[in-house]
Amino acid sequence: MLLSAPAGGYELTIGGFAQPEVSAGNGSANVMLQHARPYLIGEQRFGDLRVFLRLEPDLTPQVSLFEGYVGLEQQFENGGSWDLLLGQTRVPFGRQSMVWEAESQLIDKAWLTSLEPSPRVGLVATIHAPSLQMTAGAFSGAVGSAQDVTSDGLVVGRFAVRPYGWDEPITESALEGQTQLSFGVNGLEHWLNGSNYSSSSTTLLGVDVYAAFHGASLYAEYLFGETSTSSGFFSRNANFHSHGIDLQVGWALPPLGSPSRRFEIVGRYEETLANDTAPLAMPGDANQDQQRYTFGLNYFHYGQRLKAQIALTHIRWVPDVARNTSGIHGDTLYFMLTFRSEVTIQQLAPSGPARVPIFED
Repeated sequence: MLLSAPAGGYELTIGGFAQPEVSAGNGSANVMLQHARPYLIGEQRFGDLRVFLRLEPDLTPQVSLFEGYVGLEQQFENGGSWDLLLGQTRVPFGRQSMVWEAESQLIDKAWLTSLEPSPRVGLVATIHAPSLQMTAGAFSGAVGSAQDVTSDGLVVGRFAVRPYGWDEPITESALEGQTQLSFGVNGLEHWLNGSNYSSSSTTLLGVDVYAAFHGASLYAEYLFGETSTSSGFFSRNANFHSHGIDLQVGWALPPLGSPSRRFEIVGRYEETLANDTAPLAMPGDANQDQQRYTFGLNYFHYGQRLKAQIALTHIRWVPDVARNTSGIHGDTLYFMLTFRSEVTIQQLAPSGPARVPIFED
């Protein structure tokens, strides 16, 4: 999302979105409210300095704060900016996890995001320069950490090269026909220390690529993780590895020359392995290597504000001879609607409007 705010003026946006979902597969059907989130976005400009805030609670499955932070941004004279935000926010690791749920290309995010940290309280600093972005963050424990955890911390870094569309927001669907190209490298270290000298440390490394041209889009991400655990002061560390692959494509129709693209054909291949050493209780265990193939169709009645999505996902749990587990298959059909509405209050200033990134790679 990009907001426009005049230098010296203020802007306040109040809105919300809801995503009811119906799914059917493997002999069962389910109706749920995938997301229900009101949000408030505010900003005040003082010359080239911008003060901003974001508040976005999640009302499902129970009321909780998804994001809530305040920040500062200052523009550079030769283009670009720096910003600093403090509060509960997304951990900037991987482009997929930073896409706003109201604008996701597919109904569910790639399964590899389950290996990445959820939003937590921290401090994030970013430098946006023409064609380059550098981000670093430090975070405290996740919301709802176990009571026996004595310390929980995380540091993350991201470096992105964006030769085309460097000042465009993070997006997946190329509805406006914009040209974008982005290469990102991510690194993360997460540690937990508990009672009785128990501890764990997880290192995540990842790369991602995004390209969009005249309604066509391509996104790819790879993640590799290594976790070391210790159950006591004299115990030997136990290591396991995880990895995730996501490859998705989209084509917004009608093609070239159309002022409005209403339909989008989408597809995704992904493979995720959460733990390569844990015993598998049964086929379909959460730690078993799984492959997902998804094909879908999106209809945009009013852009990303009012849309319908339908998708068919085939899941294959890969046989694991070493852990004595066979493979199984499953198919699920999903249908989801997105309703989003917002109102903006704005005070204009004598100078012209300036582009202000809120969700930006």
